[in-house]
This record gives sequence, C-alpha cells and structure tokens, in this order.
Amino acid sequence: MKLVAENMLVEPALSGGAIVRFETLDLKYSPELLHKYEGKKINVEIKEKRGGRSLDANAYCWVLCDKIASTKGLMVKKTEIYKQAIRDYGVTTILPVETDRLPLILRSWDGQGIGNTHDILGPSKIDGYTNVRLYVGSSQYDTYEMSVLIDGIVADAQELGIDTATPDEIARLKAAWGE
Repeated sequence: MKLVAENMLVEPALSGGAIVRFETLDLKYSPELLHKYEGKKINVEIKEKRGGRSLDANAYCWVLCDKIASTKGLMVKKTEIYKQAIRDYGVTTILPVETDRLPLILRSWDGQGIGNTHDILGPSKIDGYTNVRLYVGSSQYDTYEMSVLIDGIVADAQELGIDTATPDEIARLKAAWGE
C-alpha cells in the first residue's frame, strides 16, 4: 500500500524505539484497515513527495531530441537520441536476474516503453544469476529526475549549436513542473 501523508509526528516509545504517526487523505477511514497489519512486521519507507513530470517537460524533451536528430550530418531518429539521453542522464539500477529467466525478464522490461532498455553486465556473484543494468524511461520520472534529463539534453543541443530555451525559460518550465 502506498499513500501520501503529512503532519508526521515521531515520539519516543517505551521500548526504546519510536512511535510514528501521520495524517493522510489518500484513504477514507476503514475499519478493516484499522487491524489489517496488527501484530505483523511491515516495511515502511518514508520519502519526500515530489511532483510528477509535466507534459510540458515531456514535450520539451521530445522537441530537443527532434532538433538534435535533425542536425545536419546526423542520420538518426529522435527516438535514438532519446534512448541515448536516457543512458547518459537517466535513472538506472543494477539488478541480479536469474540467468534462466533473463530473456523473458528483459523482453518484459524493454516492452514497457521507449526509454526502458538494458545492458547485460555479466555474471553475478550470486550463482545462477546475471547482473543487468536497467534504464528507466522518463514516463516514470519525478520532477527532479526529469530536470536532470532535460539539463543533459539541453547541454547536448547547445554543443551542436542548436538554439534552446533561455535559462529563464527553462527555469520557468522547471518551476511549473513542481505544481
């Protein structure tokens, strides 16, 4: 279960640990939920909430990829520019994957979107597993991750002499991403 919470309060517990309380508007009060996890160990992760990327950020990403691809002498599609930008500036993770299931897992991962791709790194220290670097497509990015990607693509475009939005325009776009 994932939810957005606010007003977190942490108090010392008699056990030496802590009691953590928070408010959420994501769920309506539910008697079933009240006791669902009682007496069970659960994993809890607390992260600062960031906004999702905006459609303007996505559109600007594709405009820049198209401009780079259209540069005289480059014979590539904008999707290839985008995929390279994901590799250069995007979100990645390295995972050990069961070697026997590797083709199935990678087909599934790569089929989730244009930016989702992978590199096989080689055998894992875990017997029967192969280490794989998974690249995450920008449709899964938060505002910070999308900002890093856009900054990288802007730098690439500027190196090729391509006009980009001014720093003020880019700052306004980034400010709008968090709204």
